[in-house]
Amino acid sequence: MNSKIFSLLNPLINFNLIIIFIFTIIFHLTLAKIANDVSLCKPPPPPHPPHPQPLPIKPTFSPPKLTTTTQLNNNDNPIVANPVCRQPKDRGNLCKENNGNETKIKWYFDEKTLQCLAFGYNGCGGNENKFSSIFECREKCPLPMDFGGCSGNKPSARNSKGEQIFCGGHPGLKIEMCPTGFQCRGMAFYSICCDIENEELYNKNFNPKCANGKQPHQIFDERNNYNITYLGKYCSDQFCPLNTKCVELEIFSHCCE
Repeated sequence: MNSKIFSLLNPLINFNLIIIFIFTIIFHLTLAKIANDVSLCKPPPPPHPPHPQPLPIKPTFSPPKLTTTTQLNNNDNPIVANPVCRQPKDRGNLCKENNGNETKIKWYFDEKTLQCLAFGYNGCGGNENKFSSIFECREKCPLPMDFGGCSGNKPSARNSKGEQIFCGGHPGLKIEMCPTGFQCRGMAFYSICCDIENEELYNKNFNPKCANGKQPHQIFDERNNYNITYLGKYCSDQFCPLNTKCVELEIFSHCCE
């Protein structure tokens, strides 16, 4: 009896197993689809930040360091580096062994005018600021290569902000017009505004004329092949050669025949 019942139920059981198997497959497929949909809804992970690129460097112009007449000419900030050249002129004293009658012409560097000038050296004593020729003086007391300034070391014109006015030069410099009473004077790398009256005064003293129309006493520069006017500071320095007369002007003195 039981075997008959089992045989009757067997097709039904098989059918049910098939149905269960199908639903199991559908269930797992559904779960897989849900999991895939959830993963698609998640925002993508942020990309790795790129390596920072260096910012482009904008070229800038830095004006060259300039040595000008606005620079203080003192022991803390001297224009001429050699300390010997900053010593005052010292004529020394007459030597006793020579009966006090031997005076030699020497040259010293005048820190105020920045010039090598002649003077009569008494023969003994004094300091190191004395040289045997104007050429030795210029060699031992050179001005900086970038030096530029108005005659006599007089400061050049400034604007309302107290800045030195440049009337020409490198494109990186701020170029301005010279004020009234000043003229544009070119230096090695730039141009500045110099007082006209001061420039004319120095030109008169640098290039003097004797009353008789002749040229003052000069020295021939063999290195540069031109004549240099023989100048001193004061006639009392007794620097003029024999048979010449000392003429003292506002700044320098010269010797006329």
